[in-house]
Amino acid sequence: MKKILFIFVLGFLFLGFLGACTPKAASDGSITITVLDINGEQLGSKEVDFFKGDTFVAVLERSNMGFVFSEPGQWGVSVLEIYQVTLGTTEYWSHSVNGNYATTGVSSQEFEDGDVFVFQVIDWSIS
Repeated sequence: MKKILFIFVLGFLFLGFLGACTPKAASDGSITITVLDINGEQLGSKEVDFFKGDTFVAVLERSNMGFVFSEPGQWGVSVLEIYQVTLGTTEYWSHSVNGNYATTGVSSQEFEDGDVFVFQVIDWSIS
């Protein structure tokens, strides 16, 4: 009985070692996400890996930057909060891609390896 138990424990340890040595799946690329407040001050920046089939929203959620989204509507979701910064009544989260103002919302945003996204609070009531 002790011999069987010993073999079982030894096998369990071997399988655990094998699992620890197995490399994790390589990402298919990464994007950089930078967040600015309404004054243009940087709140944070991260490089986030993505995998085939990821949506932009899934990558933003994986960033652990505190993205909070609205309920899905006709045009998808909107960003409500990042890094616990909530929006005022005349503010919204704008985002740009590689220095160009985004022409789609986050639900439709495409991305590829090396892209740089900047999110910033904008007050539409200020000219």
